[in-house]
Amino acid sequence: MRCILLPLLCATLAHAKNPGGIPAEYRLLYSQDFATADSAKDFLMSDPSAWTISRADGKAALELSNQSKYAPPFRSPLNIALLAGKAFGDVIFEADCQLTGK
Repeated sequence: MRCILLPLLCATLAHAKNPGGIPAEYRLLYSQDFATADSAKDFLMSDPSAWTISRADGKAALELSNQSKYAPPFRSPLNIALLAGKAFGDVIFEADCQLTGK
């Protein structure tokens, strides 16, 4: 099973000029289109070898391509990719995801 995370947006309530698609009452805090291999450096991953930047149909995505070898000491998700170095309060998180397995 593979999971693909396509362009990612995080926004919060604010009053500022925004790029298209973001309502005027929100402020864009983070956006990622995974256009470069360095895009993955924005994330702290439980097992970086399980994730890759893939490209298909002219679009780039962060893809969970292998099962993580992360073995937590307690019950926990195994495939984790957290946005590193950012702290948000109340947000609207928007991501296009595609499940490519059964």
